[in-house]
Order: sequence, then C-alpha cells, then structure tokens
Amino acid sequence: MNTFDDVGGTDAGKEALVEQMGDLVQRMYAQCRPESTEGWTELELTMPQLHTMALLSQGPQRMGVIAWRLNSSQSAATSMIDRLVDKELVERVPDKDDRRVVACQLTETGREEMERLWRINRMKFALIADYLTIEELRRVVEAMELLCLAGQRAQESTGP
Repeated sequence: MNTFDDVGGTDAGKEALVEQMGDLVQRMYAQCRPESTEGWTELELTMPQLHTMALLSQGPQRMGVIAWRLNSSQSAATSMIDRLVDKELVERVPDKDDRRVVACQLTETGREEMERLWRINRMKFALIADYLTIEELRRVVEAMELLCLAGQRAQESTGP
C-alpha cells in the first residue's frame, strides 16, 4: 500500500494520491454502509431519493440544481421529487420574489427522518473514532475539513 512519503510531488504523484484517496473513501463507505443504510430502507427510498434528501437537508434547492447534483435530467428529477412529495418528505415552495420559481425543501417529517439517519451515521463514526488517539482524530477532522472546503470550491466552480 502506498503512503504519502513514497509518492512524489509530480503530476503522477498527485494522480496516485487522488487514486489512493478514492480507494480509502470507498473502503470507509463500505465499512459504514451496513449500519448507515439500515434506517432508510424502511422508508423505501432509492439512493437518488436519499441523496436528494441529503442535499435538501442543506436548505431549499431549485429543481435545476437538484437535477445537476444528481447528474440527471430535469424531468427525472421532477418525477423523483413527485415521489418524495407523495411520501410527505419534501414540499415545493414558491419563491417570494419570483412566483415562476419553485424550490424544493424538506418537510418537517423529512427533516426528522434525515436527522435520524444522520444520527445513525454519527453513531457508526463514533464507534470508529474510539479506535483513534486524540491526535489521530484531530488529523482526521482537519483532513475532512480540507475535503469539505475543496468540495465547496469545486461545486462553486462547476455549478449550474
């Protein structure tokens, strides 16, 4: 297995690190998945619906943004939102400044369900964190903050 020390500072070195990061994210996801999906299966949600609810937990979004973030067509995103509305997890709200614009947001039930799912994930991460020293945990948190910041920059530079 590669370590940070044996990968150079070249473009090839960066590519190797990116590949290693992807592998590690995949391994981490696999380790967390059984418990993290346990709660949402009873809601009978598809993965795109779950991803949409996670997106909406950050705040209301227009349909175009939802479609873009899911890498789907606007009509497919609209159909999916229709199913979430039928489950009373999502609602459409008109823009107060432009009545032609409609945003989607979680209902109170949708917010409660997402909070329940986040709690399940947090519990799994807390179990994993028990096997880290405080210094290791600080490093993990710092790295995750960097990833979140980079993700935000990427989203802002490629958004719809």
